[in-house]
Amino acid sequence: MKLILAAVMVCFGAFSASAQPIMTFEKIFVKSDTVMQHSEGLVKLKFTNTGNASLSISECITESAADKCTWDKKPLAPGNSAYISYKFDTKTCGRWNKAVTVKSKNGNLAVIHVKGFITCNEAISTEPENPDSQLSK
Repeated sequence: MKLILAAVMVCFGAFSASAQPIMTFEKIFVKSDTVMQHSEGLVKLKFTNTGNASLSISECITESAADKCTWDKKPLAPGNSAYISYKFDTKTCGRWNKAVTVKSKNGNLAVIHVKGFITCNEAISTEPENPDSQLSK
């Protein structure tokens, strides 16, 4: 009887050790749309729980304090997908390339690289008329 009980405990222990959430992102290199300076910069990072236990995101670390991540704090069931909203700072014009590090409560870690382009809002100045051209008319 003790042998049967020990075998059941070993099987149960092996089963619970194998139940793991796995955080799988749709893309690890994400290209943002071109956005205007001082507009809302937002990228949705899609991930799926490809494991066999519930997945909970514990932390999302951005390179800049001005950038923020938001996500649903509820556990994600196996096979389901969700999004992390990555809001980036659009104060500076030009190309940008940043990394977002996502951690789950069970220790999974993923680094997503996001890049894009921010267009300046500077008004396009038209060339001033040459005052001499007005005189010749």
